[in-house]
Order: sequence, then structure tokens, then C-alpha cells
Amino acid sequence: MKKLILFQFLCGLLNYGSAQTVYSAPNVCMDIPADLNRLVRNLFLEGFIAFKRDIAKTTAAQNTMNALDEDQQRTINSVTELRRQVSNHRAIFLEKMTNLSNAIDDRDQRFKLMDTEVISLQDKYTDQKDNITDLGDTLKILLREQEWMVSNVSELHGKMQEMRDATLVIHQQVSEQLNHTEDSLRRFFIESFQNITNEYFENLQNISKQNVTSSLFEVVFKQANAAVALKEEIRKYALMMERLQVEISTPSSPVTCPVGWSMFETSCYMAFNQQLSWNDASMKCLMSGSKLVEIETKAENDFLTTTLPNFKAGEAYWTGGKDDVTEGLWVWISSGATFGFLNWNQGEPNDAGGIEDCLQLYKRRGRKTYWNDNYCERSFNFICEQTL
Repeated sequence: MKKLILFQFLCGLLNYGSAQTVYSAPNVCMDIPADLNRLVRNLFLEGFIAFKRDIAKTTAAQNTMNALDEDQQRTINSVTELRRQVSNHRAIFLEKMTNLSNAIDDRDQRFKLMDTEVISLQDKYTDQKDNITDLGDTLKILLREQEWMVSNVSELHGKMQEMRDATLVIHQQVSEQLNHTEDSLRRFFIESFQNITNEYFENLQNISKQNVTSSLFEVVFKQANAAVALKEEIRKYALMMERLQVEISTPSSPVTCPVGWSMFETSCYMAFNQQLSWNDASMKCLMSGSKLVEIETKAENDFLTTTLPNFKAGEAYWTGGKDDVTEGLWVWISSGATFGFLNWNQGEPNDAGGIEDCLQLYKRRGRKTYWNDNYCERSFNFICEQTL
């Protein structure tokens, strides 16, 4: 149809201005009236206008198609890019999932190890708990043994004092016996010498005149030998008596304290700046051959807090005093003696909480020294005393 209209339009253009020529058949021109010619021309004009519109629409459609093709291409490119990005993201996601899976496996493995360690720790806890129980029983035994040792130390100190007294008595008796022995020996030697001399003269008187020469020499020889032997014995006994006399008259070596200990009157003292409970401090002193200090006089108390090296102001020190058997009855554990000299701080002893049964000595900086009762299981410094 469009081709026909286009052909007719071309024919009309060829005969434009002629009112008699028109196509009567395909490719055949013929004459037509003027009115019909105008009608035909109008139809051709309308067709041409419609054709132009169709061409415009076709061009617009083509442009639209081109734009759509471009959009389609861009869409394809976008889809391709999205597919690439999705592929990359998928690879990244898979990698992350793989890492996460590995992390989960590692975590599970760690959890298994932790379970094993927890079981091991539980076993160790059980073992430690059993050990603590055993240590508690051992500690109770040791505390009982310590109490027994502390009580025995008092007896040992008493026996040592008895031995010192007995030694002095024996020393005096030996001295008196040596003096008596010396006098007896002197009398014995004098009497022996006199008897030998008398015998010598008696023998001289009894010798016959005919045998004077031979007998005289024989007797003189025997008596001379006896005199020499007696003189040697006298010399030996004299040397022995001299040595004994020197030993008796020479004073014994002066008694001194061990290195690091300080002497006051007849005892040695050491302040230990080591935080221990009362029982542990008492055992520490016993291991060093001493006891926790027993303060019996003001002079001793002043010596400990003003002269004793290592005694620090502002620090508390355990002593050997306790009232754990009878509340309020304070005794020195080593000797069993009750307190004579007292130096309690104001308001002390107060047995705070009903658990303060051990005596401590302390000195506040720039102030006097006082006594205080405290809980025996707390840890403080301590002072040991060793009797000479």
C-alpha cells in the first residue's frame, strides 16, 4: 500500500500543473478532470504528510530502538559486571566460609584441649585438696610436736641450769681434792725419803768390819739408785701438780654470743625482721637453739627496744608470752613462769574478738614501747633469746 501511494505521489509530481494527466493503471498515465486532479493532489499531499509522519515516527522508533539497544547493551554489560562481581563475591564468600569453617574447627579443637585441661586441672585440684588435707593433718601433728618441744625446752633449760650448778660444785670439789692430794703426796715423799735415809744408816751400822769395803759400796749403790728413782718420781708429781694448779687457777674462756647476736646480762638476743606466725616464729627460735624472748625486767625491755640491732620502730615483734590455756593468765611458755614485769599499752590486753592470746612488743616512732595481745596466726617479726 505504501509503495502504491509513493508511486502515485511520484506520478503526481511529474505531472504537477497538468489537470488532464493521471495514472489509470500501474505505470500508465491518463488525463483526468481538474477537480479530480485537485482531489488526487490533496490525497497525495495527505499521503505525503502521512508518509513524512511515518518517516518521523520510524526515525523516532529507530532512535528509540537504538537507545533501547544501547540500554540493552549497557544492561548486558551491567549484568556481565554484576555476574563478575557476584562471582568475585561468591569466591570471597566461599573463602570466608572456608576460613570460618577452619576457625570453627580450630575453636572446636581448642575447646577439646580446654576440656582436657579442665579435666586435668580438676584432677590436680583434687590432688591438691588431698595434699592440703594431708598437710593439715601433718601441721596438726607438727603443732603438737612443737608444743611438746616447747614444754621440753623449759625442762631442758632447767636441766642445763642444774648441770651448770653441778659443774661448779664438781669444780670446787676437784680443786679441794687436788689440794688434799698435793698435801698427801708431799707427806708421802717426805716420809719415804726419811725411811730410806734411816734404812741406809741402819745398814751401815750392821756391816761387819771385814766386809766394810764391799758392803759399803753395794749399799751406797742401791741407796743412790733408790734416791735417784725417788727424785724422778717427785719431779713427775711436781710437774703434774703444777699443771693441775695452773688449770685450776686459770679462768675459763669468756662466754660470748654467736655472731650477729647481742648480749645483755646472761642472755643473747636477735631480732628477726621476718613475718611469721607465733608458732612458726617459736619453731624458728628453737631451730637456732633459742626461744622466743621472755621479758622479765624493765632493763631488759629497754635494752630490746633501744639497743638491740635490727629492732625497728613502728614494727611489732612476737615474744614468748601467751594466755591460750587460761584467758587472762599470761605466762612465758618456755619457762612456764607468770609475768612479773608488765608493760601493757593502755586498754591492753583486750583479747579483741576472743582470739588474741599471744604477746607482741612494739614501739611507735617517737613514742614509748608497749605490749599488746594479738591473734597468734597473724604474721609479725620476732625476737629470739639464748641463755648463756
